[in-house]
Parts: sequence; C-alpha cells; structure tokens
Amino acid sequence: MNVILIMPLIVLISFRVLLFKGKFSPLRNIGDTISVLFLLSLIMGVIFSAIYPECSQFEPSLAAMVYLSTCFILYFFPLYYFQRRKMMVLNVVNLFLFKFLCIFLLIGGFFAIIKSFPLVMQVFGGEINVFRLAISAGTADVGSKTIIDTFAVGFSTFFGIAQLLGLIVFSSALFGKWSKWIGLMLLFSSFSYVFNVFTFAGRDGVVYWILSFLFNICLIKGLLNATYVNKLNYLFGFIVLLLFVPFFLISISRFSSEFFYYIFSYMSQQLCTFNDVYVLDPPIYYGDLNFSGIKGIFIEETSILPRDALHDYYFSHGVIPWRFKFFIGSLLADFGRMGTIVFMGVISFLIFILLVKKRRDCVNDKVLSFDVLLLLYFYCQIGFMGVFYFKHSSLNNYVLSLIGLALIFLFLRLMGLKSIVSFKK
Repeated sequence: MNVILIMPLIVLISFRVLLFKGKFSPLRNIGDTISVLFLLSLIMGVIFSAIYPECSQFEPSLAAMVYLSTCFILYFFPLYYFQRRKMMVLNVVNLFLFKFLCIFLLIGGFFAIIKSFPLVMQVFGGEINVFRLAISAGTADVGSKTIIDTFAVGFSTFFGIAQLLGLIVFSSALFGKWSKWIGLMLLFSSFSYVFNVFTFAGRDGVVYWILSFLFNICLIKGLLNATYVNKLNYLFGFIVLLLFVPFFLISISRFSSEFFYYIFSYMSQQLCTFNDVYVLDPPIYYGDLNFSGIKGIFIEETSILPRDALHDYYFSHGVIPWRFKFFIGSLLADFGRMGTIVFMGVISFLIFILLVKKRRDCVNDKVLSFDVLLLLYFYCQIGFMGVFYFKHSSLNNYVLSLIGLALIFLFLRLMGLKSIVSFKK
C-alpha cells in the first residue's frame, strides 16, 4: 500500500478536528455528515488500492493527493463554519409562495411517478441487465420524447427540495391540521427521482434519495424537538430497507458474476481514478462537459472539443472515463488544475459570505432564511452527490431553476417580507 494515498484522509480529519471546535457528530452537523461519506470513500479507496493495485494506471502522485486535500479544505470550510451556528427559527419569507411551491412540487412529483411507472414495471418485469445493455446500445425506448416527458423528468430532479419542504411541513403547522399529511405526501412525491432512474435500470436514484433524505434531516434537526426527530429516523430506516430491495436486484442482475467486487468498488474507486485523471491532466473543455446547458445561454458556440475526444484520450492511457473520480475529478476536464482550484475557491467564498455571522449578538444569527436554505442545500448536494462524480452535469436546468428560485425569495426578503415558521414542540 502506498502511504501517499492516506494524505487526503489525514488532512480532512486534521482540518476538522484541529481548526473547528465541537464534537464530531455526523447525525447532527451537516458538514460532518458529508465528511463521513468522503472519509468512508477515502478509507475504502486506500484498502481497494492495496487489494487491487491494478485499479490505477499510474503510481500514486503526491501532487494529486495534495491537490485533492486542498480541494477538500476549500469545499468543507464554509460547512464546518456554518454548523457551529445554533439556529432557532426558519424564515420562509413569503408564506403564500412557500405553500404554492409545496403544492407545485407535490403534484409534479406524483405526476412524474405516474408517468414513469409503466416503464419501471417493464424494467423489473424482464431481464434488467438486458434492458440496461439495450440502453447502452441505443435500442431501448427510453428518454424524453415529448414535452410532457421533459416536464416529468424536470420535476423529478427537485426531489431533494421536495424532501426538504416535506420535512419542514411535517414538523410545523403551515397547513394547519393537514400539515402532517401534506408533509408525508411531499416526501413520497420525492420518489419521482428514484422512479426516473429506474427507467434506465439505474441504481443512483436509490443512493441519492437516501443520502439526500439523511442530509435534510440533519439540516433541519436543530429546528425540531426530539420526538419528531425520532419519528423521522424511524421513517428513514423503514424507507431505506424498502429501497435496498430494488437496488440489490439491479446490482445482482448487472454484476452477478462479480457482485461483491462491484459493490465494494462503488465507494472505493474514486481515489485511484482521481489520481489517474490528475496525472493525465486531460484537455480543458471550458465548461462544455459539465456546464454546457448553462454556458449555452451565454455563448452560442460550445463545441470547442468533441466530447468523444476526452473518452479517446482516457482510453489511450488505459483509464476508463466513466469510473467515479469525485466531483473534483469531473471538474478537472472543464477547468483544468488551476481553474478548478479557482472555481472551488470562489464558490466556497461566496457560500461562506452567505452563511457568515454579522455579529455574535446579532438577532439575525438565530434566523435561517429560506433563500439561504435553498442555496445551502444546493451546495451540500454537490458534495453528497459528488462523492461519486459531478452529478449536476446532467442537471443544468435544475441548477438554473434552483438558483432562480432562491433569488426570488432573496428579492422578496430584501423587500422586507418575513414569515417565521412555528415548529411543533
């Protein structure tokens, strides 16, 4: 085992323990929650590389591990800082708009589930792996073919926000006596993303739904009393058991001959693959890979390099391009080494400014506004999804919509609107 690979693990632990006071609590602190995912992947990655040294095409690079460690510090700094705050109340800014958003996502989520249900039944009613291979070959009848399909997929991408709204409504009296039921229906509507991924015989929907649900509970746990937290934990445990059934059915069908190897590598391959990608230093696409939908709004011509050229470049050096490499590794092909550091530094700084305290005795320090909550969730979603790769490369419309939604609530808040949520105690 090469000890260089241990560096990001040591740096991340040291950064959290030495520079930020407070008990390490992944079930309560959002920064610690996401840290556990990366720490687990790093530990398993070290073990994986020791058992399967052929997982990496290049020798572990000290520069690559220093770079990865630096990116971790940049990403986690605002989260570790924020989790020290003791939030007391939530400001939804405009109660009518907040309620409208809840109902809109609830209806949209169930619409997406109904739309995808027949195809999901088709996937699980036959040979799952055959269907998956047909998708890869382009012969399967899937994808958005009509505007209705596009809307259904669009609603499903807001599954995490639907979860967050559901937990808030479930634990409050926003809808009066209907709050608990509407909250639960919002949670169930968030399964739309799981169903959408099932239509491609994919497992990511299960993993991301579970991670998002766990994170959202931690995010608003400080606003709830212990009774509601326990109810949510029981609900979470029950749902996880249900979701792992189709997850393992797909896994066994796709990787029956080497099932345990692929389950192990699911959380282990990132470290070795990142090392390879960093050493290769792939050609820079300047946003065409992961931000093409956003870039296309501002720049008409976005085809600087053909996408296939990157795959060919990886294959020519023995690296499999679709292997997980953390979201940091995905960004390298868009911005390069220096550009990725600058990009992450800017985003980290903006989130820090958004979350920073004004004064220690400031009353606003006890208030979390909904626009800030949306952007905080988005930033954290990049992390807990990005433990595998930069998932938002396929969610550009969602990114723009979520930022636009946050800006609407921010504008209303700056206009002086305020609506404090009363949580059940």
